Amino acid sequence: MVARTRGQRTSLLAILLLASLAAVLGYAVVFLSTAVAQADQAEREYRNYYLLAVGVLGLAYWISVRHWPLDDVPSRALQWLVLLLPCYAALQLLPLPIFVLRVASPARAELLDALAPLLIRPRFAPLSVVPSITVVHFMLFASYAVVFVLVREIASRRASPWLPVFPVIAIAAWHGVWGLAQYLGGGPDGYAHGTYPVRNHFAGFLELSLPFALASPLSVLWRAFQHGRLSPTSALKACAGFASAAFVFLGIICSLSRMGFLATMCSLAWMGAVSDREAAR
Repeated sequence: MVARTRGQRTSLLAILLLASLAAVLGYAVVFLSTAVAQADQAEREYRNYYLLAVGVLGLAYWISVRHWPLDDVPSRALQWLVLLLPCYAALQLLPLPIFVLRVASPARAELLDALAPLLIRPRFAPLSVVPSITVVHFMLFASYAVVFVLVREIASRRASPWLPVFPVIAIAAWHGVWGLAQYLGGGPDGYAHGTYPVRNHFAGFLELSLPFALASPLSVLWRAFQHGRLSPTSALKACAGFASAAFVFLGIICSLSRMGFLATMCSLAWMGAVSDREAAR
């Protein structure tokens, strides 16, 4: 009984941590959509606090479940790839001797040699020319790894295969509505961009979300077709899903991004090809 109660508390804590992480990620999509290279110093510092929050939540979740979520992966190569991504950025911060830099990065060694006449050339230096920016990218890569691990953990539980993508669909639909309002409102830009300063980034997020928004109601209708009846709840889910997909698609069109529209057409064509292949089996 005590072990069961402890397990329930652990599960509840894990759920709360996952919900907190989902809220943090949703906040990032809405309010931290400026590209790293285009953000000012204050915004970059604000972004670092967010990245730290993602890392703390991911570490807390790992401690709460007391196992590495990727232990059930048949191929351990995937585990190492997830770990090596942030390690690759951290390697750029490791101080190396000059003779090692000449082999690893001759251009970086030339920059250090230019300091020799000033007598300020160090004996050890990192590969990164601007370590502060590299630290930010290291935190970004670590956040990517945390998000990948936790999303896969949620999907592997099979409670609902669409659970990990519902936040993405909701945020994308909200962005599509906002972008449509920007376009119809005739603002100074004349196109939809949502919270993104760059419309191509806005269109890129929407075109990555559109396949999920479209496939979700189709899966509801497919299950209803297999059972031979369409319940009112399923019909409502399908209508909400198609409405979300429509808003996402309209947001892409109103962004006036040519590559975003082209990528959308390619993804929809790929979805159609894959669905035909699965239906033929």
